[in-house]
Amino acid sequence: MWRGAGLYITNIKALSEHEVGDQTYDVIFLCVKAYHLSSILPILKSAANNQTLVVPILNSLCAGHYLRKQLPHLNIYDGCIYITGFLSGHGEVSQYNQIFRIFYGLDEGESRYDPHRTRIEREVLESKIDIHYSSSITNEIFRKSTFTSAFASGAAYYNKQASDLQSDAPYRQLFISLLKELKQISVFANLGLKESFFEGNLRILDSLSADFTASLQKDLLQQKPDERNELVYDIVRLAEKHQVHIPCHTLVANHFGYSQPLDL
Repeated sequence: MWRGAGLYITNIKALSEHEVGDQTYDVIFLCVKAYHLSSILPILKSAANNQTLVVPILNSLCAGHYLRKQLPHLNIYDGCIYITGFLSGHGEVSQYNQIFRIFYGLDEGESRYDPHRTRIEREVLESKIDIHYSSSITNEIFRKSTFTSAFASGAAYYNKQASDLQSDAPYRQLFISLLKELKQISVFANLGLKESFFEGNLRILDSLSADFTASLQKDLLQQKPDERNELVYDIVRLAEKHQVHIPCHTLVANHFGYSQPLDL
């Protein structure tokens, strides 16, 4: 069940991998954690055809690139999502605001008209989901990741909740320093961050409920698989690629075991 801004939605049809059978779909949004991407390759092979729009909307700068290498015959885009939610009960996800926005696309000179894609966009919009195609999608993903990465890095490093980063100087200062380093990366990697991103991310931080914590923290504390590779290490790899000095991200990455850079 999904509970969003006072609205309860209970007629959600959920199928297990084994129940999908040989049915294919017009669009597939991949919402798994990045560390589960490899495990869903078999179902993607069976549930998508060469017309299916496959859009990863998880916390990762590299998900689309990885999937295109693994499944070159599929129509795979890059993407990201703006949404907040949490598990509020067994089988229940809650959302207390109206933010539900998806960006997807491919990095190219200009958006090409595609009637199949346009039809799907229209149907998604009719479902009250704000969706936009972008021909500079890497910039969009990086812009979206700035808050997620900086908050997860700072909060997990100190193991603190939102109220600590909202008010306590040392914790807030690390968050601010991480944002400044992300701006440096954007300049050298030509990722298009505007100056407004800084104040925007501070507003997001200050709007969080006091007890909000990053999922990375929860996963680390419970010794579950986690997204430190995508939220922390990939930022360091990107900085190394463009020779940008980011001491705060490096401090956090080393704290969580970063040692061997991979090809980004």
